[in-house]
Amino acid sequence: MSLSGPREGWWQASDGRWYPPTSQPAVAPSPAAPPPPAPSLVNKTPGVILLVSGGLAILGSFLPWISLTAPFVGTITRSGLDGGGDGLLTAGLGAALGVLGLVQLQRAASRSTLIAGILLCLALGALTAFEFSDASSRFATANASSDLIVTSYGSGLYVLAVAAVVGIVGVVQASGSRTSPPRAN
Repeated sequence: MSLSGPREGWWQASDGRWYPPTSQPAVAPSPAAPPPPAPSLVNKTPGVILLVSGGLAILGSFLPWISLTAPFVGTITRSGLDGGGDGLLTAGLGAALGVLGLVQLQRAASRSTLIAGILLCLALGALTAFEFSDASSRFATANASSDLIVTSYGSGLYVLAVAAVVGIVGVVQASGSRTSPPRAN
């Protein structure tokens, strides 16, 4: 230790004194830079499937569910939303599926949200099956009154059925193939 000027290899401490090289404190290595963030492993497929299923359910609510053609009357179609019918329920289920799909796109699919999506699609499928059955009984009544009446299911019921099947099959399939991080050996 010396108060005089520096010599070869000596170092100056914060107290202003000069010290020989042998008494230099060990310098801690600088911390390593943080590793780059891992690439996103979020499987967005369930979210996209739920969005598509929800959109189809909303569309199917507005499309005709039944069609009846009679002489001198013409063709009459009814959608699920006519008169505030069950189309409100199918549109509501579609909106819920859409919101759930958006949630799935924002974060990794959790088991509870996948189950909720499947349950919503099952409810949509059950309601659609009920509507097909209800339309069938109405067709039987209309056809019994006249042989000239032609009845048919509308495109809306078919779109609702597709929405339910796409939602259930797609989410079950996508949840079985969830992306997982690679394992370190």
